[in-house]
Order: sequence, then structure tokens, then C-alpha cells
Amino acid sequence: LILKLNPDAQVAAYIHSLTATRIKFIYLPQPETQKDISFSNHISNLQAHAPLVKDATNNILHHSSSRFIGFVFDLFLTPFIDVGNQLGVPNTEFTIPSYINPVSSKLFPTILLNPESNSMATTLVRWLRKAKGIMINTFWELESHAISSLSNGSVPPVYPVGPILDLERKSEVHQNSDIMKWLDEQPPSSVVFLCFGSGGNFNEDQVKEIASALEQSGHRFLWSLRQPPDPFKGPMASQTDYDDASEILPEGFLDRTHGIGKIIGWAPQVAILGHPAIGGFVS
Repeated sequence: LILKLNPDAQVAAYIHSLTATRIKFIYLPQPETQKDISFSNHISNLQAHAPLVKDATNNILHHSSSRFIGFVFDLFLTPFIDVGNQLGVPNTEFTIPSYINPVSSKLFPTILLNPESNSMATTLVRWLRKAKGIMINTFWELESHAISSLSNGSVPPVYPVGPILDLERKSEVHQNSDIMKWLDEQPPSSVVFLCFGSGGNFNEDQVKEIASALEQSGHRFLWSLRQPPDPFKGPMASQTDYDDASEILPEGFLDRTHGIGKIIGWAPQVAILGHPAIGGFVS
């Protein structure tokens, strides 16, 4: 079941290309009551989807002979645990380990320092205690200390199920892309890849500083540069690609770095990191 909350078209296409044929996506419509997209109303907006989730689940059960084992939700959909409880099935969710030791507030994302969004995050985390288990995309050998710290009985059982990677086949999205072709033309271990994730975006001054450092370094680079989400689209808005990245980069940067650097938008990160031309990763 898929909730279409301000989806990113490119990311949606990439996810769909990785989907096994035996998985069927059911896209739920947006409820008529979903008007306010502010942080403070994010929980109520999610709860408005609950009847749709319940109806879709009952419809699946009615037309299928398969046994319903349970729900798997991601962290932001914890309010739907109650739907699973109403149907009498176990459920499970995704989350990630948090900081074990105290960390300066200056290092936390802005979203956690906003009173409204912090309240939303706290509410979502409280729902985690209702889960029968928490699945994390990691593995024991990588984060044994964090996993042990979360296995003290104060939270539901934690199951490290990773690493979840697409290593068998290339995505249709990047199979014939100019990104991979450009990397094919570069020497082995010569390119620095810059990609800052779904929450990694910068203002114009920061972009110019990074660009200046890249130019002065003289190294080959591949930079996934995306613009911040539209603040008027609410907390679930996604980053988007620049129509013209030269507008935010230093004047003449693209001309001066032509041949040794490439600016892209959304990036197939796993495929790029696995390419022989990549010699460094900045994230």
C-alpha cells in the first residue's frame, strides 16, 4: 500500500524499476480531509488515511486466499499500528539507531529543533512502542554496539535485516544514462562523488563554497546537486532538481570544470558508488 505524499517522480520511477514482479503496488488516494500540510497537522493528516488503509487491507483479504501475517510500516507511518491491532494481526516498522552519547544541539537537523516538528517526531516515536518488532537496514558486524544498546528490553525487539542493496541487476532508470556513460570514460578511482542524501541541501552561499573547493582541488568530481524542498508544500515535500544549476553555481564554474567534473540531479547512488571510476565519496 502506497501513500502518495508529495512524491518525487524520479525516485518513484527508480523504486518501481527495482520492484520484483511478484510485488503489487496499491496506491491509496488522498483523503478529502487532507488540507493542512503543516508540521503540526502531519499526524492528523496521516490518521485521515487510516480508513483507506483498513478498507484496502480488507479488500485484499476478501479476494485472496493467502494468510495475512502482518503489516510492515516505515517510521513515519507508525499511527497505522492501530489499524493492524484492529485487524488482529502483528505489525512491524523501520527505524534507525539514534545517538548513544550526548550530542551538541548545533549538530542536530533543524527539523528536530522546531517545536512543531519535534512534537511530531516525538509522537511518531511513541507509537514505536506498540510495534511487535523494529527492522533496521543494517547488520550486526557494522553496528553491534548500537544494536546491543537497543536490545535492553525498553524497546520492541530489534532485527538487523540489512544490508538491503540492489546488487543483482541495474535499474532501468540509470541503465543507459549519461551519468554511467560519463563514469565509463573516467580513469579508475579518479572521481570524487558528492551526494548528501534526501535531507542534504544547501543555500546558495554554501553551494558556491563547495563549488570553489572542488575547482581548487583539481580533482574529477560527480556532484548530485539538488535544490531544497518547497517550504510551502509541507514537511513531506521532496527535493527537486534544478532547471538550470548554473544559476546557483559560481559564474563560469561549469565552463572552467568542463571535462573534469559533472553536475547532476537525482543520482542512482548505489550504482555510482559501485562504479570502478569512483575513488572517493563526500556525504
